[in-house]
Amino acid sequence: MPCTMPFINLNFMKRIVFLLLFAPLLLISNQLSSQELDNYGGCLNIHIDDGSGFFRLGEVEGKHFLVTPDGNAYKALGLNHMHTTSRKDYDKIIEELKALGFNSGDYQGPNWQWSRIPYTKGVNLTKTSVWLSEDKFKFEDVFAENFLVEMEESIKNTVSPQANNEMLIAYFLTDVPRWNGSQNGSSWLSFFKSLEDSAAGKLVWNQWKSDNPDTPEEDFLAIIARQIYSNGIGFIRKYDSNHMVFTERYWETNMPEQVVAEALPYVDGIATQASKNVKKEFYESLTEKYQLPIYVADHVTSFTTAEYTNTMGQVATNENDYLAFYTSAVQTALAHPFVIGYNKCQYQDEFNSPQLKQGLYQSDGTPYSYLENLEGVHQKALDMGYSLPSDKLTDQLLDWGEYENIKREAFERIDLYRKGDEHLKVILPDNETATSADIRIKLKQHDFKWG
Repeated sequence: MPCTMPFINLNFMKRIVFLLLFAPLLLISNQLSSQELDNYGGCLNIHIDDGSGFFRLGEVEGKHFLVTPDGNAYKALGLNHMHTTSRKDYDKIIEELKALGFNSGDYQGPNWQWSRIPYTKGVNLTKTSVWLSEDKFKFEDVFAENFLVEMEESIKNTVSPQANNEMLIAYFLTDVPRWNGSQNGSSWLSFFKSLEDSAAGKLVWNQWKSDNPDTPEEDFLAIIARQIYSNGIGFIRKYDSNHMVFTERYWETNMPEQVVAEALPYVDGIATQASKNVKKEFYESLTEKYQLPIYVADHVTSFTTAEYTNTMGQVATNENDYLAFYTSAVQTALAHPFVIGYNKCQYQDEFNSPQLKQGLYQSDGTPYSYLENLEGVHQKALDMGYSLPSDKLTDQLLDWGEYENIKREAFERIDLYRKGDEHLKVILPDNETATSADIRIKLKQHDFKWG
């Protein structure tokens, strides 16, 4: 049920034909609207509930969606790292962003986006993001009282100012955390083993080893994760009870199951950092394991240029091949029934020697030429995201063959019954007559035999 095409379309008419033939003939006040999107970019064609005033989750025909504060289905398509721009004409930036087919901001959630476009916000619970420089990355004793005090203060400062912002979609936790393996010559396990015997974390480690002498040491990661998630997400919800929380932005190859399992009791969905190649099979595996909505929080891809041959997430050697790659990636992601959002990296070129982190715009603000095709790519991706199983069913009604006369009769009945309102008399349980009531009628499919 696309939200990027003209509202009055054949698909709408086919759906009504289907309902007329397979359901009770009762169409009440089908008044078509010329507007397809609500104020947040949600799809008016798929109204899920009355809305809560904040973004929530919803499901229709087995397909998962974000739900806007007004209660409409929403698939987020955002652009990351917009906080790096030196531009100050923020309204113009948002206008350009939407013209390219994006409908949300990024996970840095800079202040200037807060009232202009739906966005997400990152909350780093630890200093273990793989992106951190050597002097900033560190493992810490997460069981120590001073760590928890500092964590709470940091989270409070981040989430409290946004607690009542209806444009905030959700929080993502730590950006690509290091769980497996080592960084800067250390790992979570070697760190805890190296603590002084009196340290809180060392006491927890020693007790766990004593209680689990035959258990693989890697399972202690679950104990660390439980401590981080239960406290960190608890602090988020303490200072902001209005917004959803997704997991850490796990790298596809670094999300140990024992760690993810500890997050599940506290989160609303799974967040990931996509690898170069977006594969349907990966999202299928996440769906099978966790049965939670998936948000692709970041996807880094690029192509070589005459000036830069070393680019982050390089997948192509020219813009045409890159566009084909990106088209497949974004459409594969948003078409998946459990994927509710996708963020592309990034807004503007950023050179960190010896590598270019490539954006939509070059460092001087010049757009790459493939941008002229992005709107169509994104419209198709969102159409796929909003497509429901029943849409495909009605598509089968295009060719009626020998039953063309029945289709013609059905359209005549549509023309008769879709004009004006039907008037119903509703008797309540106390035998009073309902007046000025909002009546909702659910049409149920019935068995139907030709001939």
